[in-house]
Amino acid sequence: MGIKWGLLKIELTKDVSEITKAYRAELRKTNPEDDPEGFKELRAAYEAALEYAKEDEEENDNKTGIDRWIDSVEHIYKDFEKRIDENCWKDLLADSVCESIEDGETAFERLMTFLMDNFRLPQNVWKVLDARFDLQARHDELCEKWPSEFIDYVIVPGINNKELIPYYMFDPGKNADECDQLISLYCNAFSESDDNALDIIKKADGLSESHPYIKALKNYLIVQAKGAESEKALADQEKLYHSFLEDNCIRDRYIATLILNKDYAKCEALCKEIRAENKGDFSIISSLSEALVQQNKLEEAYDVIHDEVKLKEQPIEILAVLQKMKSDISDKILEDISVVKNDNNNEYYKNLVWYALSSSGDNYDKAREFAKHLDADTMDQFDYNYLMSALYSESKEYDKVVEYNEKIIEYIKSNKAVECMDETERKNRLVNIYCNQLMNYSLMKDMTQTEKYINLAISEFPDNDTIQICVIKAKMKMEDYEGARHVSEMMLKTNGLNIIGWYYLSVSAYGMWDDKTAFEAGFKLAQLLPNQPEGYILQLRVLARNNALERFEETIAYIKDIQIEIKDELLYFDTLLHEKDNLQKAFDEYLVLYDKIRDNLDSEDPFYIDELKSKLLECFDEKIKMLRRQGEGVEAAKECKRCCELLNVKLEDSPILSIYKQFSMWEEADAVIDLVIDSNDPESLYQRALLELSKGNGPKAQELYSRIITEYGLDKNDILHTHFMRLKGDLKAQKDFWKKKIKVLKKNDGDTLNAYVHLAFVSKCLGERLASAKYAKLAIKMSERRIANGTDYEPLYRNNLMLMDAILGNYELAETELIKLRNCQLCGMCEYSECKDSYIFEGLIEVLKHNYDKAREIFQYGQKRWPDDVDFYCYECEINSMGV
Repeated sequence: MGIKWGLLKIELTKDVSEITKAYRAELRKTNPEDDPEGFKELRAAYEAALEYAKEDEEENDNKTGIDRWIDSVEHIYKDFEKRIDENCWKDLLADSVCESIEDGETAFERLMTFLMDNFRLPQNVWKVLDARFDLQARHDELCEKWPSEFIDYVIVPGINNKELIPYYMFDPGKNADECDQLISLYCNAFSESDDNALDIIKKADGLSESHPYIKALKNYLIVQAKGAESEKALADQEKLYHSFLEDNCIRDRYIATLILNKDYAKCEALCKEIRAENKGDFSIISSLSEALVQQNKLEEAYDVIHDEVKLKEQPIEILAVLQKMKSDISDKILEDISVVKNDNNNEYYKNLVWYALSSSGDNYDKAREFAKHLDADTMDQFDYNYLMSALYSESKEYDKVVEYNEKIIEYIKSNKAVECMDETERKNRLVNIYCNQLMNYSLMKDMTQTEKYINLAISEFPDNDTIQICVIKAKMKMEDYEGARHVSEMMLKTNGLNIIGWYYLSVSAYGMWDDKTAFEAGFKLAQLLPNQPEGYILQLRVLARNNALERFEETIAYIKDIQIEIKDELLYFDTLLHEKDNLQKAFDEYLVLYDKIRDNLDSEDPFYIDELKSKLLECFDEKIKMLRRQGEGVEAAKECKRCCELLNVKLEDSPILSIYKQFSMWEEADAVIDLVIDSNDPESLYQRALLELSKGNGPKAQELYSRIITEYGLDKNDILHTHFMRLKGDLKAQKDFWKKKIKVLKKNDGDTLNAYVHLAFVSKCLGERLASAKYAKLAIKMSERRIANGTDYEPLYRNNLMLMDAILGNYELAETELIKLRNCQLCGMCEYSECKDSYIFEGLIEVLKHNYDKAREIFQYGQKRWPDDVDFYCYECEINSMGV
């Protein structure tokens, strides 16, 4: 447009009279003879502004009634006094455009679109809009048209919750943009950590700071920082309190400032004065009790709360106050509450259990005592189930937790819940309980149920951040990095600035050895959080793994320049850890550092030792893997036991059993199963069956397998079932198994590649040429895509390509792939000096070529060299069972 509004000293406007008035005012200051260029520029700006206004008038003539109505909405919003005046909005909504059957819904949609970017309205205005358009009643309908975050986190709270900072307390006539900036600053500071809040609120100094809540928060934060301005801030806070005696929030902020400054006597006197007029104010009771306790006036503190117990028939709010009390007072008050006579004692005990669970310290035994008084038949079932779930969660009885959670889910989905909960509450509760179930099944290591709730949660709430984060964490725990990456990408599709999405994309890509994506995601995170360490740490991990030491040092130097605190030792050792030649050095350094910190926990960050423990565990894994590759089975087992003892890791969670099987240490393997698993447990029988297969003892394994099915009803979809189908040479049963497996995997969004590979091979052996070719081409496409994306598991996918080429009759190409494979770098997770899978697939190719003796020879060699992989034994038995 090129209009120099600054020369006219006004902002962009459509008002011709305002433009003319501004021009005349500036013309008095500009003499055409003294400053001809200045006059020329001013005149040009004036004429351009008039032309703009004229064009706008012409444009306005072409506007519809809805267009002009939305202009009125915008005009009211930009005038802060009108914006917070509900009568202005009532007049606006009484316009014929809104009443029109033809235009009413269009006007509403235009209004909603406007409010998505202009949402700072007081509660009274939101209520006017709700009364006119039934916003809450139409919740689900609105969520289909507009982002659910806008509906759930802007509109619904706007209607039901008072604004964090009262809009009516702004100075009359204050600029609307400035008001919005102040509101934004206050909300950000209010929700920020103490370290950042003061910096945020000080930005209000650049504006004409005028809202008392801003001043009160700023004074509080200055006193908290204990700087040179503390005394002045405390004095200003007292003046502010006396200026706004009727406002409880400013009053409570002043009292909190007194406590912060340890003016306990002054706080006590003020609280007593206020309490004399209003005995039911629990905020004052809490502050008074705290002031008395800090002065060691314990008996008086007890009397204050004891009086309230007697005054209130149901003193539920007292429980929150108890959390600030010393334990001897808390216990006495708890006894008082528990003996108060009431027709519904369950309500008392329910709240007492909640208090005992939520208060600091180990009060679970106390909670259990109170829980004994609860009766599921005389209290709300929903509350009872929630309470029992929380109680068992604290005692880590996860089987009980999931049992009560299932009852909660059943209730939330029932018609009764629909009647007594609004849709938003039901959804929020369901989201939380799904996350809880997912977490608990994960802790129970029940992967089947974990996967069930992952799929259930994602299918019902695909765009919910809480669900997505919980699912990602579960996927990461299961080492399903591809699944975690998929959900991270889902998060970023809906919001490209999602910090959590970029963080987990980097972590999951790193787990998949896709270092390019991991580094780029870390870089993006560092851009979004320039003053936080996470993005830089993610970049450092990739640089360390790729031995890019020069860039690693540059990044460390930059981090130091911007004064982000990161433990340099860990980063340095992490670099060593990913350099093969320095593995032993990193290992030794980690142990020294771990011992030093463990012996000086009082002077160290407690979180740091957990981080170091994680790194040391990774270092142990790398060393054990290296020993296994070198054929040092005894040493690998020793290191494994040492790791478990030092880091308090359960033996059954370590690779000790697979080490013993790899090196044919059968007695030790038997002892581990006896030690860690109950002999009558199905998991024990399962492990023993696999162990017998590793020994080459098929009949004994079959006996154990039959017992599992008879006594425990093992799911026929279990992978162990495929081994015994091979022992029998039952190709048709294998084909049926893999076809069913694919259906299950697809339904649960699982990885079908391995199933397609097996199905292609079995179909080929059955002579089903077309079917095998179809499955082979699918497997090739999936494998090539994963190799192209970059992965640490490239040998696995090249094995697939080799076998699929053979199935399609391309034996020469398969042999070429075999040569590439034998020269390929081993998988990062591989514990062997050579790719054993290449021998399995080579044997399968010989089967396809009908060279059965050669295939048998390869499988026998593999069984001797890699006894822990039962596939060699099972495939040899399959050839024998087929009579070839």
